Amino acid sequence: MARLADLRSRAVLRTADELGIPHAHAVGLRELLYAAAFQQADATIGDERDVELTAGWDGERGRFVAAALAAGMIVEAKHGLFVLPDLDEVAPAWVKKRATRAAARREEGKTLSDVRAEAGKKGVAARESKRDTNGIRLHPAREQMDSLPSLPPSLPPTPPTVESESLTLVAEVEQGPKRRQPADDGFESFWSLYPKREAKGAARAAWKKLRPADRSAALQAVKEYGASWEGATHEERHFIPHPERWLKAERWRDDPAAWRAAASARRAKRKRGGVGPVSFSAENELPGTTKLDGVPIEEFFASDDPDRPPDEPAPDPARGYPELTLLLERHPRPGDRGRAAEAWRRLAQDERAAALLAVDDVRRVAAVANPGERERILPADRWLECGRWRRDLEDLAADVLGHRAAVLLPQLVVPNASEARP
Repeated sequence: MARLADLRSRAVLRTADELGIPHAHAVGLRELLYAAAFQQADATIGDERDVELTAGWDGERGRFVAAALAAGMIVEAKHGLFVLPDLDEVAPAWVKKRATRAAARREEGKTLSDVRAEAGKKGVAARESKRDTNGIRLHPAREQMDSLPSLPPSLPPTPPTVESESLTLVAEVEQGPKRRQPADDGFESFWSLYPKREAKGAARAAWKKLRPADRSAALQAVKEYGASWEGATHEERHFIPHPERWLKAERWRDDPAAWRAAASARRAKRKRGGVGPVSFSAENELPGTTKLDGVPIEEFFASDDPDRPPDEPAPDPARGYPELTLLLERHPRPGDRGRAAEAWRRLAQDERAAALLAVDDVRRVAAVANPGERERILPADRWLECGRWRRDLEDLAADVLGHRAAVLLPQLVVPNASEARP
Protein backbone atom coordinates (compact mmCIF):
# COMPACT_ATOMS: atom_id res chain seq x y z
CA MET A 1 0.00 0.00 0.00
CA ALA A 2 2.75 2.41 0.95
CA ARG A 3 5.72 3.19 -1.24
CA LEU A 4 8.83 1.08 -0.84
CA ALA A 5 10.79 4.06 0.44
CA ASP A 6 8.25 4.54 3.26
CA LEU A 7 8.66 1.01 4.61
CA ARG A 8 12.04 1.90 6.14
CA SER A 9 11.25 5.49 6.95
CA ARG A 10 12.54 7.18 10.08
CA ALA A 11 9.09 7.08 11.71
CA VAL A 12 8.73 3.30 11.20
CA LEU A 13 12.26 2.50 12.40
CA ARG A 14 11.97 4.66 15.51
CA THR A 15 8.52 3.26 16.36
CA ALA A 16 9.89 -0.28 16.18
CA ASP A 17 12.85 0.73 18.37
CA GLU A 18 10.66 2.48 20.96
CA LEU A 19 8.30 -0.49 21.25
CA GLY A 20 11.01 -3.16 21.00
CA ILE A 21 9.19 -5.00 18.20
CA PRO A 22 10.40 -6.31 14.83
CA HIS A 23 10.50 -3.88 11.94
CA ALA A 24 7.86 -5.87 10.01
CA HIS A 25 5.46 -5.53 12.95
CA ALA A 26 5.88 -1.75 12.94
CA VAL A 27 5.24 -1.65 9.19
CA GLY A 28 2.00 -3.59 9.69
CA LEU A 29 0.79 -1.16 12.38
CA ARG A 30 1.49 1.80 10.08
CA GLU A 31 -0.25 0.16 7.10
CA LEU A 32 -3.45 -0.45 9.08
CA LEU A 33 -3.57 3.24 10.06
CA TYR A 34 -3.14 4.37 6.45
CA ALA A 35 -5.71 1.84 5.19
CA ALA A 36 -8.34 3.35 7.48
CA ALA A 37 -7.37 6.87 6.40
CA PHE A 38 -7.63 5.94 2.71
CA GLN A 39 -11.05 4.41 3.22
CA GLN A 40 -12.51 7.51 4.88
CA ALA A 41 -10.41 9.97 2.80
CA ASP A 42 -9.49 11.77 6.01
CA ALA A 43 -6.15 12.01 7.82
CA THR A 44 -7.83 12.13 11.23
CA ILE A 45 -7.78 8.73 12.94
CA GLY A 46 -9.42 9.63 16.26
CA ASP A 47 -8.40 9.70 19.91
CA GLU A 48 -5.81 7.54 21.63
CA ARG A 49 -8.06 4.50 21.90
CA ASP A 50 -9.17 4.81 18.25
CA VAL A 51 -5.55 4.89 17.06
CA GLU A 52 -4.58 1.73 18.91
CA LEU A 53 -7.73 -0.15 17.87
CA THR A 54 -7.27 0.86 14.23
CA ALA A 55 -3.63 -0.25 14.22
CA GLY A 56 -4.47 -3.53 15.93
CA TRP A 57 -2.17 -2.85 18.89
CA ASP A 58 -2.67 -5.47 21.59
CA GLY A 59 0.03 -4.36 23.99
CA GLU A 60 -0.03 -1.97 26.93
CA ARG A 61 -2.60 0.77 26.45
CA GLY A 62 -1.15 4.16 25.48
CA ARG A 63 2.29 2.77 24.73
CA PHE A 64 1.88 2.64 20.94
CA VAL A 65 0.46 6.17 20.73
CA ALA A 66 3.37 7.50 22.81
CA ALA A 67 5.92 5.72 20.60
CA ALA A 68 4.21 6.84 17.36
CA LEU A 69 4.08 10.46 18.57
CA ALA A 70 7.75 10.39 19.50
CA ALA A 71 8.69 8.90 16.12
CA GLY A 72 6.51 11.31 14.11
CA MET A 73 4.21 8.63 12.69
CA ILE A 74 1.16 10.54 14.02
CA VAL A 75 0.60 14.14 15.13
CA GLU A 76 -1.73 15.37 17.87
CA ALA A 77 -4.39 17.83 16.68
CA LYS A 78 -7.14 19.68 18.51
CA HIS A 79 -9.50 18.12 21.01
CA GLY A 80 -7.17 15.16 21.70
CA LEU A 81 -7.41 13.78 18.17
CA PHE A 82 -4.50 12.34 16.19
CA VAL A 83 -3.85 12.67 12.44
CA LEU A 84 -1.42 11.26 9.87
CA PRO A 85 0.92 14.09 8.82
CA ASP A 86 1.85 12.89 5.29
CA LEU A 87 -1.42 11.48 3.99
CA ASP A 88 -1.52 13.90 1.02
CA GLU A 89 1.91 12.74 -0.11
CA VAL A 90 1.32 8.98 0.00
CA ALA A 91 -2.41 8.77 -0.81
CA PRO A 92 -3.31 7.40 -4.28
CA ALA A 93 -5.36 9.37 -6.81
CA TRP A 94 -8.71 7.79 -5.92
CA VAL A 95 -8.31 8.82 -2.27
CA LYS A 96 -7.55 12.41 -3.26
CA LYS A 97 -10.65 12.52 -5.50
CA ARG A 98 -12.79 11.21 -2.66
CA ALA A 99 -11.36 13.83 -0.32
CA THR A 100 -12.09 16.58 -2.88
CA ARG A 101 -15.73 15.49 -3.21
CA ALA A 102 -16.10 15.32 0.58
CA ALA A 103 -14.73 18.87 0.93
CA ALA A 104 -17.19 20.12 -1.70
CA ARG A 105 -20.10 18.54 0.16
CA ARG A 106 -19.00 20.16 3.41
CA GLU A 107 -18.90 23.60 1.76
CA GLU A 108 -22.45 23.09 0.43
CA GLY A 109 -23.62 21.81 3.81
CA LYS A 110 -24.64 18.42 2.45
CA THR A 111 -23.95 14.90 3.58
CA LEU A 112 -23.29 11.82 1.47
CA SER A 113 -26.84 10.63 2.12
CA ASP A 114 -28.23 13.91 0.76
CA VAL A 115 -26.23 13.54 -2.45
CA ARG A 116 -27.41 9.99 -2.96
CA ALA A 117 -31.03 10.98 -2.36
CA GLU A 118 -30.78 13.72 -5.01
CA ALA A 119 -29.31 11.29 -7.51
CA GLY A 120 -32.18 8.89 -6.90
CA LYS A 121 -34.77 11.60 -7.50
CA LYS A 122 -33.11 12.56 -10.78
CA GLY A 123 -33.22 8.96 -11.93
CA VAL A 124 -36.92 8.65 -11.15
CA ALA A 125 -37.65 11.90 -13.00
CA ALA A 126 -35.74 10.68 -16.05
CA ARG A 127 -37.74 7.44 -16.14
CA GLU A 128 -41.03 9.26 -15.71
CA SER A 129 -40.24 11.57 -18.63
CA LYS A 130 -40.22 8.53 -20.93
CA ARG A 131 -43.78 7.52 -20.09
CA ASP A 132 -46.87 8.76 -21.97
CA THR A 133 -50.10 9.94 -20.44
CA ASN A 134 -51.35 6.36 -19.92
CA GLY A 135 -48.31 5.48 -17.85
CA ILE A 136 -46.89 3.10 -20.49
CA ARG A 137 -43.19 3.39 -21.14
CA LEU A 138 -42.39 4.13 -24.79
CA HIS A 139 -39.52 2.69 -26.71
CA PRO A 140 -37.29 5.34 -28.40
CA ALA A 141 -38.16 3.85 -31.81
CA ARG A 142 -41.88 4.15 -30.98
CA GLU A 143 -41.42 7.81 -30.13
CA GLN A 144 -39.85 8.40 -33.56
CA MET A 145 -42.74 6.57 -35.26
CA ASP A 146 -45.27 8.75 -33.42
CA SER A 147 -43.61 11.83 -34.87
CA LEU A 148 -44.20 10.63 -38.49
CA PRO A 149 -47.33 11.83 -40.42
CA SER A 150 -50.31 9.51 -40.08
CA LEU A 151 -51.13 7.13 -42.96
CA PRO A 152 -54.60 6.84 -44.56
CA PRO A 153 -56.89 4.30 -42.90
CA SER A 154 -56.86 0.78 -44.34
CA LEU A 155 -59.07 -2.25 -44.05
CA PRO A 156 -58.83 -4.11 -40.78
CA PRO A 157 -56.72 -7.24 -41.00
CA THR A 158 -58.52 -10.54 -41.37
CA PRO A 159 -58.29 -12.52 -38.14
CA PRO A 160 -56.35 -15.74 -38.68
CA THR A 161 -58.26 -18.99 -38.58
CA VAL A 162 -57.24 -22.10 -36.74
CA GLU A 163 -56.37 -23.79 -40.04
CA SER A 164 -54.15 -20.90 -41.19
CA GLU A 165 -52.34 -20.84 -37.83
CA SER A 166 -51.64 -24.55 -37.96
CA LEU A 167 -50.39 -24.31 -41.55
CA THR A 168 -48.09 -21.45 -40.55
CA LEU A 169 -46.67 -23.46 -37.66
CA VAL A 170 -46.13 -26.47 -39.94
CA ALA A 171 -44.34 -24.29 -42.47
CA GLU A 172 -42.12 -22.78 -39.78
CA VAL A 173 -41.21 -26.24 -38.51
CA GLU A 174 -40.42 -27.49 -42.02
CA GLN A 175 -38.36 -24.43 -42.91
CA GLY A 176 -36.56 -24.25 -39.57
CA PRO A 177 -32.93 -25.24 -39.20
CA LYS A 178 -32.46 -28.97 -39.11
CA ARG A 179 -30.54 -30.39 -36.20
CA ARG A 180 -27.41 -32.27 -37.03
CA GLN A 181 -27.67 -35.88 -36.08
CA PRO A 182 -24.79 -36.92 -33.82
CA ALA A 183 -22.28 -39.23 -35.48
CA ASP A 184 -22.61 -42.87 -34.50
CA ASP A 185 -19.55 -43.70 -32.40
CA GLY A 186 -20.70 -47.22 -31.59
CA PHE A 187 -21.70 -46.54 -27.99
CA GLU A 188 -25.36 -47.42 -28.46
CA SER A 189 -24.37 -50.78 -29.95
CA PHE A 190 -22.07 -51.41 -27.00
CA TRP A 191 -24.81 -50.38 -24.55
CA SER A 192 -27.34 -52.77 -26.11
CA LEU A 193 -24.91 -55.70 -25.87
CA TYR A 194 -23.54 -55.15 -22.36
CA PRO A 195 -25.28 -57.41 -19.80
CA LYS A 196 -25.73 -54.69 -17.14
CA ARG A 197 -27.20 -51.35 -18.27
CA GLU A 198 -26.59 -48.92 -15.40
CA ALA A 199 -24.98 -45.44 -15.20
CA LYS A 200 -25.24 -44.75 -18.92
CA GLY A 201 -23.81 -41.24 -18.65
CA ALA A 202 -20.66 -42.40 -16.92
CA ALA A 203 -20.28 -45.23 -19.41
CA ARG A 204 -20.65 -42.83 -22.35
CA ALA A 205 -17.95 -40.56 -20.89
CA ALA A 206 -15.59 -43.54 -20.56
CA TRP A 207 -16.43 -44.63 -24.11
CA LYS A 208 -15.54 -41.21 -25.57
CA LYS A 209 -12.04 -41.45 -24.08
CA LEU A 210 -11.28 -44.64 -26.01
CA ARG A 211 -9.39 -44.65 -29.26
CA PRO A 212 -11.25 -45.85 -32.39
CA ALA A 213 -9.26 -49.09 -32.41
CA ASP A 214 -10.14 -49.77 -28.75
CA ARG A 215 -13.82 -49.08 -29.47
CA SER A 216 -13.83 -51.65 -32.24
CA ALA A 217 -12.11 -54.21 -29.99
CA ALA A 218 -14.56 -53.51 -27.16
CA LEU A 219 -17.55 -53.96 -29.51
CA GLN A 220 -16.22 -57.34 -30.62
CA ALA A 221 -15.42 -58.50 -27.08
CA VAL A 222 -18.67 -57.36 -25.47
CA LYS A 223 -20.65 -59.74 -27.69
CA GLU A 224 -18.96 -62.77 -26.15
CA TYR A 225 -18.90 -61.18 -22.69
CA GLY A 226 -22.64 -60.57 -22.83
CA ALA A 227 -23.26 -64.09 -24.12
CA SER A 228 -21.33 -65.52 -21.15
CA TRP A 229 -23.89 -63.98 -18.79
CA GLU A 230 -26.98 -65.29 -20.57
CA GLY A 231 -29.17 -67.26 -18.22
CA ALA A 232 -27.48 -65.85 -15.10
CA THR A 233 -29.66 -65.48 -12.02
CA HIS A 234 -30.48 -62.21 -10.36
CA GLU A 235 -27.97 -62.88 -7.57
CA GLU A 236 -25.22 -63.71 -10.07
CA ARG A 237 -25.81 -60.51 -12.04
CA HIS A 238 -24.83 -58.46 -9.00
CA PHE A 239 -21.23 -59.40 -9.82
CA ILE A 240 -21.30 -57.94 -13.33
CA PRO A 241 -19.17 -54.77 -13.23
CA HIS A 242 -20.69 -51.48 -14.29
CA PRO A 243 -19.98 -50.69 -17.94
CA GLU A 244 -17.91 -47.65 -16.95
CA ARG A 245 -15.56 -49.78 -14.83
CA TRP A 246 -15.45 -52.48 -17.52
CA LEU A 247 -14.26 -49.91 -20.06
CA LYS A 248 -11.80 -48.12 -17.77
CA ALA A 249 -10.20 -51.44 -16.77
CA GLU A 250 -9.90 -52.43 -20.47
CA ARG A 251 -11.67 -55.68 -19.74
CA TRP A 252 -12.17 -56.28 -23.46
CA ARG A 253 -8.53 -57.42 -23.47
CA ASP A 254 -9.32 -60.32 -21.10
CA ASP A 255 -9.13 -63.89 -22.32
CA PRO A 256 -12.62 -64.96 -23.49
CA ALA A 257 -11.83 -68.48 -22.29
CA ALA A 258 -12.03 -67.21 -18.70
CA TRP A 259 -15.50 -65.81 -19.38
CA ARG A 260 -16.64 -69.13 -20.81
CA ALA A 261 -15.14 -71.03 -17.88
CA ALA A 262 -16.91 -68.79 -15.37
CA ALA A 263 -20.20 -69.27 -17.23
CA SER A 264 -19.71 -73.04 -17.16
CA ALA A 265 -19.04 -72.96 -13.43
CA ARG A 266 -22.22 -70.98 -12.83
CA ARG A 267 -24.25 -73.45 -14.89
CA ALA A 268 -22.72 -76.37 -13.03
CA LYS A 269 -23.53 -74.80 -9.69
CA ARG A 270 -27.13 -74.18 -10.65
CA LYS A 271 -27.40 -77.75 -11.89
CA ARG A 272 -26.21 -79.23 -8.61
CA GLY A 273 -28.57 -76.97 -6.66
CA GLY A 274 -26.14 -74.29 -5.51
CA VAL A 275 -27.40 -70.80 -4.86
CA GLY A 276 -25.73 -67.45 -4.75
CA PRO A 277 -23.06 -65.86 -6.88
CA VAL A 278 -19.69 -67.30 -7.78
CA SER A 279 -17.10 -66.28 -5.22
CA PHE A 280 -13.33 -66.39 -4.95
CA SER A 281 -11.32 -67.22 -1.84
CA ALA A 282 -7.65 -67.57 -1.01
CA GLU A 283 -6.53 -69.18 2.22
CA ASN A 284 -3.17 -67.73 3.28
CA GLU A 285 -1.81 -68.32 -0.25
CA LEU A 286 -0.85 -71.92 0.61
CA PRO A 287 -0.35 -74.35 -2.29
CA GLY A 288 -3.57 -75.65 -3.80
CA THR A 289 -5.91 -73.61 -1.58
CA THR A 290 -7.16 -70.93 -4.02
CA LYS A 291 -10.78 -71.75 -4.85
CA LEU A 292 -13.48 -70.46 -7.15
CA ASP A 293 -17.01 -70.89 -5.86
CA GLY A 294 -15.72 -73.38 -3.30
CA VAL A 295 -14.11 -75.52 -6.01
CA PRO A 296 -10.31 -75.74 -6.53
CA ILE A 297 -9.32 -73.52 -9.38
CA GLU A 298 -7.81 -76.45 -11.28
CA GLU A 299 -11.27 -78.03 -11.40
CA PHE A 300 -12.96 -74.72 -12.16
CA PHE A 301 -10.89 -74.03 -15.26
CA ALA A 302 -10.73 -77.68 -16.30
CA SER A 303 -13.47 -77.74 -18.95
CA ASP A 304 -16.40 -75.83 -20.38
CA ASP A 305 -18.54 -78.92 -20.03
CA PRO A 306 -20.60 -78.80 -16.80
CA ASP A 307 -21.53 -82.47 -17.21
CA ARG A 308 -17.95 -83.77 -16.76
CA PRO A 309 -17.97 -86.64 -14.24
CA PRO A 310 -16.62 -85.45 -10.87
CA ASP A 311 -14.26 -88.46 -10.66
CA GLU A 312 -12.50 -87.55 -13.90
CA PRO A 313 -9.17 -85.83 -13.10
CA ALA A 314 -9.08 -82.14 -14.01
CA PRO A 315 -6.54 -81.16 -16.68
CA ASP A 316 -3.47 -79.34 -15.45
CA PRO A 317 -3.68 -75.53 -16.13
CA ALA A 318 0.07 -75.67 -16.92
CA ARG A 319 -0.59 -78.17 -19.70
CA GLY A 320 1.14 -77.04 -22.87
CA TYR A 321 3.99 -75.33 -20.99
CA PRO A 322 6.61 -77.99 -20.24
CA GLU A 323 9.04 -75.38 -18.88
CA LEU A 324 6.40 -74.17 -16.40
CA THR A 325 5.64 -77.74 -15.36
CA LEU A 326 9.35 -78.25 -14.63
CA LEU A 327 9.52 -74.98 -12.68
CA LEU A 328 6.52 -75.90 -10.51
CA GLU A 329 8.05 -79.30 -9.77
CA ARG A 330 11.33 -77.73 -8.65
CA HIS A 331 9.83 -74.83 -6.68
CA PRO A 332 9.40 -75.66 -2.96
CA ARG A 333 5.99 -73.97 -2.90
CA PRO A 334 4.16 -74.54 -6.24
CA GLY A 335 1.17 -72.45 -5.19
CA ASP A 336 -1.80 -71.89 -7.49
CA ARG A 337 -1.10 -73.61 -10.82
CA GLY A 338 -3.82 -71.65 -12.61
CA ARG A 339 -2.42 -68.29 -11.55
CA ALA A 340 1.08 -69.50 -12.29
CA ALA A 341 0.05 -70.45 -15.83
CA GLU A 342 -1.52 -67.00 -16.34
CA ALA A 343 1.67 -65.28 -15.14
CA TRP A 344 3.83 -67.56 -17.30
CA ARG A 345 1.86 -66.63 -20.42
CA ARG A 346 2.72 -62.96 -19.87
CA LEU A 347 6.49 -63.60 -19.74
CA ALA A 348 8.77 -63.29 -22.76
CA GLN A 349 10.98 -66.18 -23.82
CA ASP A 350 14.15 -64.76 -22.25
CA GLU A 351 12.27 -64.02 -19.02
CA ARG A 352 11.06 -67.63 -18.84
CA ALA A 353 14.65 -68.86 -19.21
CA ALA A 354 15.78 -66.55 -16.41
CA ALA A 355 12.97 -67.78 -14.14
CA LEU A 356 13.97 -71.40 -14.74
CA LEU A 357 17.52 -70.60 -13.62
CA ALA A 358 16.37 -68.53 -10.64
CA VAL A 359 14.23 -71.35 -9.23
CA ASP A 360 17.43 -73.22 -8.37
CA ASP A 361 18.36 -70.40 -5.98
CA VAL A 362 14.98 -70.80 -4.29
CA ARG A 363 15.57 -74.54 -3.89
CA ARG A 364 19.00 -74.00 -2.28
CA VAL A 365 17.64 -71.42 0.18
CA ALA A 366 14.68 -73.66 1.04
CA ALA A 367 17.08 -76.56 1.72
CA VAL A 368 18.82 -74.71 4.60
CA ALA A 369 15.71 -72.90 5.91
CA ASN A 370 13.72 -74.10 8.91
CA PRO A 371 9.92 -74.59 8.65
CA GLY A 372 9.16 -71.07 9.82
CA GLU A 373 11.59 -69.53 7.35
CA ARG A 374 10.19 -71.61 4.49
CA GLU A 375 6.86 -69.83 4.95
CA ARG A 376 8.59 -66.61 3.87
CA ILE A 377 9.22 -68.02 0.41
CA LEU A 378 6.57 -66.75 -1.99
CA PRO A 379 4.51 -69.42 -3.77
CA ALA A 380 5.45 -69.94 -7.40
CA ASP A 381 2.41 -68.11 -8.76
CA ARG A 382 3.11 -64.96 -6.71
CA TRP A 383 6.84 -65.39 -7.36
CA LEU A 384 6.18 -65.19 -11.10
CA GLU A 385 3.56 -62.43 -10.90
CA CYS A 386 5.76 -60.12 -8.82
CA GLY A 387 8.90 -60.75 -10.87
CA ARG A 388 10.81 -61.97 -7.82
CA TRP A 389 12.85 -64.26 -10.08
CA ARG A 390 14.85 -61.14 -11.02
CA ARG A 391 16.38 -60.93 -7.52
CA ASP A 392 19.82 -62.38 -6.87
CA LEU A 393 20.71 -65.08 -4.34
CA GLU A 394 21.95 -62.66 -1.68
CA ASP A 395 18.66 -60.71 -1.55
CA LEU A 396 16.62 -63.92 -1.49
CA ALA A 397 18.67 -65.34 1.37
CA ALA A 398 18.38 -62.11 3.37
CA ASP A 399 14.57 -62.10 2.98
CA VAL A 400 14.09 -65.74 3.95
CA LEU A 401 16.92 -66.50 6.38
CA GLY A 402 17.21 -63.13 8.09
CA HIS A 403 20.30 -62.79 10.30
CA ARG A 404 21.36 -66.34 9.43
CA ALA A 405 21.93 -65.39 5.79
CA ALA A 406 25.47 -64.09 6.43
CA VAL A 407 26.48 -67.43 7.97
CA LEU A 408 24.74 -69.72 5.47
CA LEU A 409 25.37 -67.75 2.29
CA PRO A 410 28.80 -69.35 1.58
CA GLN A 411 27.09 -72.76 1.54
CA LEU A 412 24.54 -71.53 -1.01
CA VAL A 413 26.89 -69.97 -3.56
CA VAL A 414 27.60 -72.30 -6.48
CA PRO A 415 30.85 -71.73 -8.44
CA ASN A 416 30.27 -69.95 -11.76
CA ALA A 417 26.55 -69.65 -10.93
CA SER A 418 26.65 -65.95 -11.75
CA GLU A 419 28.00 -66.73 -15.22
CA ALA A 420 25.11 -69.09 -15.89
CA ARG A 421 22.52 -66.42 -15.13
CA PRO A 422 21.72 -64.10 -18.10
